[in-house]
Amino acid sequence: MTQAAQASKKSFYLLHIVIIFALMFGFRFIPAPAPITHYGMAVIGIFLGLIYGWTISAGNMVWPSMLAMAAMATTQYGGGAQVMAAAFGNYTVVLNFTAGFIMGPLAVTGIGDYLMARIINWKAVAGRPWLITGIILFGIYVLGMMGINQMLLVLLMLTILPGTLQAAGYQKGDKYPTFLLIGIVLACLFSCCAYPFFGWALMPLGTTYAATGVMVDYAKYMIVMIPMSILMLLGYVVLMKLMRCDADKITALDMSAIQSRFPNGLGRFEKWLLGCVIVLMLFSVIVTFAGGKEGFRALISQFNVYGWMLLWPAVMMFIKIDGKPLIDMKAAAASFPWDLVFVMAGALLVAGQLTDQSTGVSAFIAQLLGPVFARMGEYLFLVTLAFICFLLTNFLNNIAVAVTMESVVAALYLQGILTDIQTATTLVAFFALMGYLTPAASVYGAMIHANSFTIPKTIYTSGIAVFIYMSLFMALIFVPFSMMIF
Repeated sequence: MTQAAQASKKSFYLLHIVIIFALMFGFRFIPAPAPITHYGMAVIGIFLGLIYGWTISAGNMVWPSMLAMAAMATTQYGGGAQVMAAAFGNYTVVLNFTAGFIMGPLAVTGIGDYLMARIINWKAVAGRPWLITGIILFGIYVLGMMGINQMLLVLLMLTILPGTLQAAGYQKGDKYPTFLLIGIVLACLFSCCAYPFFGWALMPLGTTYAATGVMVDYAKYMIVMIPMSILMLLGYVVLMKLMRCDADKITALDMSAIQSRFPNGLGRFEKWLLGCVIVLMLFSVIVTFAGGKEGFRALISQFNVYGWMLLWPAVMMFIKIDGKPLIDMKAAAASFPWDLVFVMAGALLVAGQLTDQSTGVSAFIAQLLGPVFARMGEYLFLVTLAFICFLLTNFLNNIAVAVTMESVVAALYLQGILTDIQTATTLVAFFALMGYLTPAASVYGAMIHANSFTIPKTIYTSGIAVFIYMSLFMALIFVPFSMMIF
């Protein structure tokens, strides 16, 4: 990059910073259109500045989040102490803390690498390219559901695959490698949505709860999300065949190098850790289903998944295998997603206030969009909502899209225009995360573009075909099934 180009890039970055500060601290001085209040204008400005900051600084989303919290401390919401208490005292943020203590050690041990190697080297799939393709995608999805860090899974596969694909005879820009890489990203993203009590789903579900007080039914959420993800992955393999991807060469894929790191299989410590993670996930589901209103079931409802997520990590901290605890705080802190904590804290604080009655934003959105959506009918509204989320997240930051659309959904619900807020929230939780097409969509989109086996032309042609497929699946299967369950 030339000096002139570097200077231009620096100037644009400084301009972005000025815009963010102007939105967060200056927007409040614009006259408020009724029924929005002066406080509402301040929150809107902070909200817009937060989204803008996330969009231009996807590699470091902490500072826009902290700046937004600082800006909230200058409004009538309260001082800095009240802001920090509300932001970091949110149950969603605390839940992310406890879950992160478990996922860190799991990633460090390399258990995910071992399981993936075992799946790919399974004799039953040898010589069957489409079965191998399905095993790769479903293996990643299952590992992601088991709590393996999705980013690490994508990095692992995008690091391993180029060499093996080249050895198999694929060329840069071929359709099969491009579709496979997109499929790997989507499988990881699907797994991010699987559970309502961990990871990505906490953001949209927490936003809905903060804004409306409605908690999405966890059991129904999983009944929708997991089967729909599995069916969509099955359909994705069929799509690859219909798009005439040459899968025959993939039979040369070899992951023995990874498996050689575990010549004797998983050790005693790794087995215990993996078993405890399975127990964590299993009992999270059991606690969700076993709750009730009377007797012991009432106690379970009171304890709920949040109490379980406090209890089980504590148990894992004092269980020692081979002289070391299953969760070592120093090791956990090294791989803990601190950036996600700050991003969630800032997002939930601002989004929760955006639809507060004192801002007048809910009433304004209802006046603006209510008549349009009211004429649509609930099904058409939900399809349109999911499509807008899916479209925007492929060009904008996914957290910004999710928070924005959840705020609209919350406003319509509070005004009585939308009744099925649980389906709407579930759709936002899924489709606002599916950013893969452009580098601006997500870090995964940037990773696809940076891969040595892809070129922009093939990414966009293949990606558009995937977009059409997922949109049709959403309208014809996902939305009707969700409406039936909720």
